[in-house]
Amino acid sequence: MSAGYKDFKIEAGTTWSAVIDWQDSSGVGINLTSRTLTGKIKRRVLDPTEIVSFTITKADQGTNPGRFTIALSATDTAKFPVKQTSDGKKDTLELSYDIESASGGVVDRILEGLILVSPEVTK
Repeated sequence: MSAGYKDFKIEAGTTWSAVIDWQDSSGVGINLTSRTLTGKIKRRVLDPTEIVSFTITKADQGTNPGRFTIALSATDTAKFPVKQTSDGKKDTLELSYDIESASGGVVDRILEGLILVSPEVTK
C-alpha cells in the first residue's frame, strides 16, 4: 500500500499535534497494536540525522483501529531552522518528513510530505 501525502504548517516555538487515521483501501482502520511507529523530520531527505522525531501515541486500537497522534513540543519546534526574506520579513521554510510502521521485519510508510515552518518572532 502506498503512503499517503499530507503537508503540515507548523509555527516554530509552539506545541503542535495532529490525529492520523491509517486505513486500508476499503476505508477500514489498520490495527496498530503489534506495530512500532516512528517518524522523523529532516531539512533534506538524505541528511544523516533528523532535526527532531515525532512523539507518536496510538489510540485504543479496539475502538479506534489505525488512529494515532503525532506531536511535537514547543522545544522540538524551536529547533526548526527558519528563513527570512532578503528584507528581513518572515518566510516559510520547507522540511521533509515521513512516518513508518514496522512489524515482524516488514516496514510500511504510512504518511509523507512537507513541514512548512513559519518562523517565530517572539522568543
